[in-house]
Amino acid sequence: MKSGTIPKKKTIVKKKSPVKTVSSKKVADNNYIKSIIDEIANGNLDIKIEKTKGSDPSLLKSIEHMLSRLNSSFREIIISSKLIDQSSSTMNGTAKAMRDNAIGIQQTIGGVISSTEEMRQNMNTVSVSTEELSANMQSIANAAQQSNENIDSIRTSINELTSASNEIAQNTAKATTISKHAMENVTSALSLVSELNEAAQAIDIVTESISEISDQTKLLALNATIEAARAGEMGKGFAVVAREVKDLASQTNTATKDIQSKVSVIHEVARRTSEAITIINDVMHNVNEAITSIAAAAEEQSVTANCIAQNVASTTERIKEMGNSVSEGALAVQDVSKTIHEATMITNSVAKEISSLNHNAISVKADAVSSYAQALEVSSQGSDIKRCLDLIRFPSTLQEDADNIQSQLCRYTIDFDVMIERMNDDHKKIFEYINTCHKRIKEKSENKDLLPVLTELADFTRGHFSREEEAMAQGHYKDLDAQKRAHEK
Repeated sequence: MKSGTIPKKKTIVKKKSPVKTVSSKKVADNNYIKSIIDEIANGNLDIKIEKTKGSDPSLLKSIEHMLSRLNSSFREIIISSKLIDQSSSTMNGTAKAMRDNAIGIQQTIGGVISSTEEMRQNMNTVSVSTEELSANMQSIANAAQQSNENIDSIRTSINELTSASNEIAQNTAKATTISKHAMENVTSALSLVSELNEAAQAIDIVTESISEISDQTKLLALNATIEAARAGEMGKGFAVVAREVKDLASQTNTATKDIQSKVSVIHEVARRTSEAITIINDVMHNVNEAITSIAAAAEEQSVTANCIAQNVASTTERIKEMGNSVSEGALAVQDVSKTIHEATMITNSVAKEISSLNHNAISVKADAVSSYAQALEVSSQGSDIKRCLDLIRFPSTLQEDADNIQSQLCRYTIDFDVMIERMNDDHKKIFEYINTCHKRIKEKSENKDLLPVLTELADFTRGHFSREEEAMAQGHYKDLDAQKRAHEK
């Protein structure tokens, strides 16, 4: 055909084909196929195809294959939906628990922040009080030192008082001895005065006798004179003698009166002396009692002074001990103050860390709430899928497989088929190890229970890598080196 020319339209004459009649069997077969397709379209996959009813066995076979593939695919979907439902339910509970725990943690941290702030303030208060206590301890130490000096002065005064008391006691002892000796002398003098009085009384008696004799002598001399006068010349000599006797009697009488006068004076002096000695004796007795009282008081004062001296010495020792204790206490207070300061610094640091932790807890809470919301979304989507699947009728065996499936992390499906049975078995075994580890982690098993499974997984995986590389080498796998490097990682 040349360019630019328009081809002529050919007239096609259709030949009339002969009219064919459709048999009732073929119509029935077509209806059967249509009914199967309608059932599948209406969601019924639990169909058993009877190949003898179709006029086109290959079409029925294709439909059967399609139905098998649909059931196989839906089997995976149902199982996945079941696992999603289980996982979403678990995740929903876990997310809710995480949310509640996050809220509880935030509330706890809030309480800890409040307690930490209160503790920090208390530590600051204790720090200030400790500083005041340290100053007071120093004041007490200074006061104790001053008291010690005052006690030393008191001890010196007490020693002087004790010496004075001892000296007083010695002097009063001497005075007592002298007083007793004086009282003895006074008693002797009183006795002598009494004897003198008795002697004077005896002299009185003698002088009275002499006076009486003198009176009688005078009377006799008078009578002799009278008789001498009567005798006349013969009696003159006798008269002279009588006169001399009379004169002598008169002198004797005068001397006797003089003696009596002197004796009276002696009596008066003796009386006065006796009274004075008696007064002196009473005074000396009182003096002796006073000296005795002074001696007793001096002795008591000496004992008291010694007791005071001992107490002062004990007090001095106690004050020294108190001073030492206060000094040690001051050092301890300084150490406590230093420790409290360090604790305050640590508390402030902890408060900052807790504040930071609180921010993290708030973020964790938000993440937990978000995770819970996402878990609810997953659960809702899983429910949507389940509702959609419930509209489809599946073979009972397929539903039983889904009901018996256990929640797991990795599930071996046809996608992992490498067309080598031995390798497929290894892959299934590895999946079992992984799911076992995942299950124990979910059950919060201890490391000692998890470690053996991980060890077996590592040993089995190394053996699997060797077997896989050997199979790849036998099959001349072109990416063997890359696979080895992947295994080494």
